[in-house]
Amino acid sequence: VVRLHGRRGEAGEGGGAAGERHRYRYSAAELDEVVGAVEAVAGRAGRVHVLFSSGHAEYGGANAAEVVAMLERRLDGVAGGADCRGRTGGT
Repeated sequence: VVRLHGRRGEAGEGGGAAGERHRYRYSAAELDEVVGAVEAVAGRAGRVHVLFSSGHAEYGGANAAEVVAMLERRLDGVAGGADCRGRTGGT
């Protein structure tokens, strides 16, 4: 399991309310790093789950959809591909 809380340093460990710490939208460059880490974990694990704990303004759902699209583009045509199905919205 890869769990992402955002990168709001000023509201990180011990500072700010939980809502502030999780109010974060990852950039494309940051998501590219996430996808690289997910691929590295996937090389050692049978299944990888990625959770975004940045639910403010649907940031988590939007970032999840972006990661799914990035993984699908990277794995397009690779033998076995990837199962990028799943929920990309909050509940």
